[in-house]
Amino acid sequence: MSAAARESVPALLWRLWRDPAAWSTTVDIFAMLVAASLPWSTSLVAIFGAALLVSMAPFLDVRAFLQSLKRPICALPIALFVLAALGTLWSNALWGERLYAVGPASKLLILPVLLYHFERSARGVQVLAAFLVSCTLLMAMSWIVAIDPKLALKSGAEYGVPVKNYIDQSQEFAVCAVALAYPIRHAAAGGKNLAGGIARRAVPELRGQHGIRHGIADGAGHDADHAGGLRAASPEMAQHRHDSVRNRCTGRFGMGDIVAVALDR
Repeated sequence: MSAAARESVPALLWRLWRDPAAWSTTVDIFAMLVAASLPWSTSLVAIFGAALLVSMAPFLDVRAFLQSLKRPICALPIALFVLAALGTLWSNALWGERLYAVGPASKLLILPVLLYHFERSARGVQVLAAFLVSCTLLMAMSWIVAIDPKLALKSGAEYGVPVKNYIDQSQEFAVCAVALAYPIRHAAAGGKNLAGGIARRAVPELRGQHGIRHGIADGAGHDADHAGGLRAASPEMAQHRHDSVRNRCTGRFGMGDIVAVALDR
């Protein structure tokens, strides 16, 4: 039994090695690691980013990928990088300094790759969640460092900046605010729709209750009118001394006859 289990492990690894879904899951994991390490370390981002690209290579559909680059959303980052690279041609600095200056713009080239991958993966929300959680931890750490600067992860840290610098930290918090704007707006709109639905259901019920109260009030008014007629008819009946009238009033008069006498008055 143990020998069969030992034999199944290499077979399982070989099957996963040849499985495109397993490689896609690996790319998703590295993308989450990149998002989680982005607020904290530049080196980890480079390492996990390189592992992501390597994980995509074995089963990359080159034709489909090149076709996706023709879309404006993918062509724009490439155009910005080319523009930054062309800007180094009229610089008087050394080529090493020029290439170093282009470095930040080269990060835009990862965007078409991520767009291509997450059009075929359903884990984009998890990547965003990893970035938001990491930024939340960074915010908590910034408050701790603001209280006790000795707890900063680097020497000579600025006030409330545990890692990197205040520019990068502010940009990361701004990205979180932009990323959460749509979900918050969608949730607020959903709350309004829920309140509107409750109001639409409550209005007919309130109208029905109002109709019931109105009917009861009308019935009470009619009963009061009948009672007033009876009070008005009582002196008339007392004034009639004729036996037939008295007999009809005392013996064979019904409620309808009494009301008729009241209406005659």
